[in-house]
Amino acid sequence: MNEYLGEDSTPTKTPGDPIDRIESLASRLGEHPNTVRELIAALGRPRKQVLKVPEVEELLSVSRSTVYRLIRDGELDRVDIDRTTRVSAESVERFVERKITETRRARAEQ
Repeated sequence: MNEYLGEDSTPTKTPGDPIDRIESLASRLGEHPNTVRELIAALGRPRKQVLKVPEVEELLSVSRSTVYRLIRDGELDRVDIDRTTRVSAESVERFVERKITETRRARAEQ
């Protein structure tokens, strides 16, 4: 059993856990916090600061060329380590937050 989930798979809170932040994000997205339990479970793992391009592809459900276009356009922050390209995890989070906001605004204007 994951330390962040109770017996019935509901999130449990302990001091200092970022569960409140996830619940807040889930409520802003119109989702019940239990629908993001995989995210809560992932909190038990160390957070990566940089991601490989294939990881970003999977997270955003986009192609490799789209990831490189987002980097080129300044939407994602490129981090060069040796001769490999990585992407700042924080920039991916900011990108998703921006897209959520843009989508909500567009829907509100309709």
